[in-house]
Amino acid sequence: MENYILNSILMVVLFLLSIEDIRHKSIRLWELIICIGIAVSYSYFFDLYGLKYIVISILIFCVLLWANAVTKCFGTADILVIFILNCVKGIVFSIIVFGMAITLAAVVNIVLYIKKKVGLKSTIPFIPYIGICTLGAIICV
Repeated sequence: MENYILNSILMVVLFLLSIEDIRHKSIRLWELIICIGIAVSYSYFFDLYGLKYIVISILIFCVLLWANAVTKCFGTADILVIFILNCVKGIVFSIIVFGMAITLAAVVNIVLYIKKKVGLKSTIPFIPYIGICTLGAIICV
């Protein structure tokens, strides 16, 4: 029962963040801080994966932030949402969702580019793709 509640809350949060990302092309910092605080607290207090796992998650997060600083291909909020998934659902789950989201975003934006709806330098909201792929991964697993 707990897993259904956790998945439902996670999907509602991702849905709300997706709406804001689509509307404003950015997420407010205080929303992300609250989500991260809840995710880390949940993972730590319910001892989902242990303290070692949280440290590994933070290291992966730092590597993604460094890669983002070098390439500027993702927003910081996108990486923070992946970190939230990492804390709540696990490293393997978040890596799979991240890969699926990149693939889905690439396919959709190639089609939109061919139809001349977006340009090469257009910014795209990535959190909706993360939300869709999270829902797909939850349903399939």
